[in-house]
Amino acid sequence: MAAMRILTLLPWIDWLALAVFVGLWVGYTLYSHRASARHGSTLLATTNRYRHAWMLQTVARDPRMLDGIIAQSLSASPSFFASTTIIVIGGLAALLGTSDRAAELVHELPFAVKTSTVVFDFKIMVLIGIFVYAFFRFTWCLRLYSFGLLAIGSMPPPAEFAEGLHDREAYALRGAKLMGMAAETFNLGLRLLLRLRGDLLVFLPHHLHRRHAGRGVRAVQPGVPVGGAGGAEGISGFSEKAGMAGCCAHPRP
Repeated sequence: MAAMRILTLLPWIDWLALAVFVGLWVGYTLYSHRASARHGSTLLATTNRYRHAWMLQTVARDPRMLDGIIAQSLSASPSFFASTTIIVIGGLAALLGTSDRAAELVHELPFAVKTSTVVFDFKIMVLIGIFVYAFFRFTWCLRLYSFGLLAIGSMPPPAEFAEGLHDREAYALRGAKLMGMAAETFNLGLRLLLRLRGDLLVFLPHHLHRRHAGRGVRAVQPGVPVGGAGGAEGISGFSEKAGMAGCCAHPRP
């Protein structure tokens, strides 16, 4: 019974849009991981080969200050996105405290349908969950970059490699693998934000409406011509096309 009550919070088309979003997100992640492992033709696999070449240069370089600077520069991007997502999470959490006023503001939009506060809060919670996942991906990426710096700092001097006291390939492979894991973790968080950019419209009401002579609202049916672009009908028609394009277009990072 509780599950049925939860399912009745949103229309079926909103649940379908949310399921498609999660399915595409998980499916593309699995596809990218398997394609990288099997064919080695993805962007991550290509850059991993460059990381391995970088680590081969690192074991022969003394001092290795340049390598530490490069690793710190690579960690700047996940640090920025982690800071940004935590700000967004704080803003969404604050929005939950004023959901009544926020819902009233959304209802003033020409294409919005009045929904209950519970439904509005549920949609905000879904957004919070997405950004929390992205935040932990970015912070774990920073942690992996710190492990990579430890691997670089623990490398013996180049003279010992030249004397054959240590395996040059083993140290280079270990460092490259840590850097590659950090890049893959960063891609997981970034890919979610890029896909969310086009899928934010799934959290808007699925009916696009136009105001009609001050007498309530009337749904705009797909395929029915609307009025001029300068009026409310034009806005509704544009919103309908933008909503369909936004829910179907998924940028590929």
